[in-house]
Amino acid sequence: MSTVVQTTYRPQIAAGAIGMIVDETHASVNTRMVETSGGVGFGLAVSQGVGDTGCVIGGSAFIGVTVRDVTLDRVPIDPQAPVGTILAADTYPQYANAGVMSTGHIWVAAGAGSIKANDAAFYDQTVGKFSNSASGLAATGNVTFTGQPAAAQTITLNGTTWTFVASGATGNQVNIGSTLGDTVQNLATALSASADVNTKALQYWAYPPSPAGRLEGSAANQLNYAATTVGTAGNAISVSTNVTGATVSGTNGALAGGSAAATAIVGGYFLNSAKGGDLVQLSLGIQR
Repeated sequence: MSTVVQTTYRPQIAAGAIGMIVDETHASVNTRMVETSGGVGFGLAVSQGVGDTGCVIGGSAFIGVTVRDVTLDRVPIDPQAPVGTILAADTYPQYANAGVMSTGHIWVAAGAGSIKANDAAFYDQTVGKFSNSASGLAATGNVTFTGQPAAAQTITLNGTTWTFVASGATGNQVNIGSTLGDTVQNLATALSASADVNTKALQYWAYPPSPAGRLEGSAANQLNYAATTVGTAGNAISVSTNVTGATVSGTNGALAGGSAAATAIVGGYFLNSAKGGDLVQLSLGIQR
């Protein structure tokens, strides 16, 4: 009997992946040994380690961004590791050689509610993620839907409840579309246009995006959101829903990832626009 391993599909191939080199612009990638005990993921800021060629996640002496390596086999480097041990996916383990970009264009995750092209780049010294503000990172989260909401089912964002209706939405209501993707797009559009003070504390978008906008139709099955203002306050915002089969990220639906400060990257800036959690192109060490 065959087993279905994938039931949802993007409407187009993703533009990139975290830690992937964007283009053929001149790039400098050096080999560094990971000193951080928990390893370092792809597309994260690293600083000078204790050893001359060492690197640590985040840190205060920025040296570059870890480059994606599709050859990692997740087998421990330590020969005394228990049999069957599997390392974390998309992570350079401690003592592994990691590619670190100091010059070039690389895909990373946007850590602010709204990033614009040419914004200056900053990084968090603890987790190595990127923002466009010295005030830190924005908290993010998402709701994943497995099927169409039913009329009268709801989603509550930061204390304000929105209700799905068959048609004729008014106030804090959202029209159920002909497909789940259209419903999620309707939801993101309504929330983004709302004047409600609680709803405005977040920025929203349907994911994955449509390849050619609304006229193409939508294959979205996820509502993504990010705190409008960067900082730790966004971690206190919560989201819940009673839509059948829908799941909310975070502990008890709370947003996560907001931080209080970030460090400037000299010569670093963003090449395109993105919202928190989306992919964004980061330029390193290249004059504007």
